[in-house]
Amino acid sequence: MTALDRLSGLLRGSLRVAERPFPQTDDLDSVITGLKKHNKAGTGSNVPEDLQEAAVRKFWHAQRFETLKDARLVSFGMCVPSRPSGPCIMEDRQRFQAVLDSQTGIDQWVDEPRWYRRCYQGLVRSYFTYDAKVAQAPTVGKQNWGDLRDYLNERTRNIVDKKVNPDWVTTAVGNRQLFGEDPCAPYAADVLSGDTTKVDLLCEQLGVVKSSWFLRELVLSQVRQATKLSHEHFKDLIPRLLELLSTNLVLRDRGLILMLDKFASTVQPGINEPLRNAAVEWWGNPWLPSNETRWGGVISAAREMVSEWLKREFIEAFFTKLAEDGVGDRRRANFWLRYVKSMDNIQFALGARALHSRDRDFEALRKKMKGLYTELKTTDSSNNAFIMTLGDLVAVEFGGMGNAFYGYDVRKTLDRKSVV
Repeated sequence: MTALDRLSGLLRGSLRVAERPFPQTDDLDSVITGLKKHNKAGTGSNVPEDLQEAAVRKFWHAQRFETLKDARLVSFGMCVPSRPSGPCIMEDRQRFQAVLDSQTGIDQWVDEPRWYRRCYQGLVRSYFTYDAKVAQAPTVGKQNWGDLRDYLNERTRNIVDKKVNPDWVTTAVGNRQLFGEDPCAPYAADVLSGDTTKVDLLCEQLGVVKSSWFLRELVLSQVRQATKLSHEHFKDLIPRLLELLSTNLVLRDRGLILMLDKFASTVQPGINEPLRNAAVEWWGNPWLPSNETRWGGVISAAREMVSEWLKREFIEAFFTKLAEDGVGDRRRANFWLRYVKSMDNIQFALGARALHSRDRDFEALRKKMKGLYTELKTTDSSNNAFIMTLGDLVAVEFGGMGNAFYGYDVRKTLDRKSVV
């Protein structure tokens, strides 16, 4: 191909997509560079919102397109309110269907790729903008979003021209799975390993903004991908996955369920402190009835696993932090650790010192004990009580030096005679 043929091809492409002529210049190299940029980008994707609003208001009443320009603006503005605080087209069934109509909607240009893809590009932007996965999204919005996803999947072949295609068209066609049931899955493994090249490219080419549901759901796909790995590999990824979920309230519970179920499915998984701490911080104590709903999504083995982890931590904490013999004598702690699986419940009565201490360790411990402790009314402000329920036995250990161990039968009235 000669240089003249190459320039001719670029000029043909620019006539299809350029919005305005290039300024007159004698610098042929700059012209060629400009033409390349226009052909790579295709139709401009930066559409002023005020123009979108005007086009949406016009379409809201007419429910038909007279010009390609209006169709393109509305395609980009599917999520733009029809009036201040009013509904958008994505949340109106009749108008949504009118946008895609084959006679008066954008499908009237479906056989002309150079024109039709101007609208398709806008629909892709609206697809990634509308958040149908949040709980507050109306049913009609979710339905329209699903139909739009299927429509984009079916129409990818209609945006390809036989001669010149912008880069975003190549990206859309090569990533058709974006418009499928699980759009994030194909990219999860790469992103989990630290390679974001593909995701960065498609975000740039297709106009996926940082607030898009796609980038949020990609976090959950990484968690799913991690749960398919070996236990050791998965365990190494837990801190990173928890960090991703910690700032994502929409996905946090779903991701934590996947992680806990995966960990609990391993034979003798051992204690994982980051996973335990995150679970208790986000959902509270696993054996308290008030937290039943939060813990209801995990398998029973996962809930029992975290319960055991937390009870072990409490036993260690009581006999090292809250008992006077402290770390110097582990006999009481070691004794009760043998019975942790038999403990139905653990509660505490804290003396004034532990109850009001501003020490960071005590504050963290009280936070984990939320719902499990009360005030120990005693003249000794340093004393604390550790109450364990094991079937019909209620065992009480006091933290003060020389304090006796007490056992009570729950089937009897708790008085002096019930001490065993």
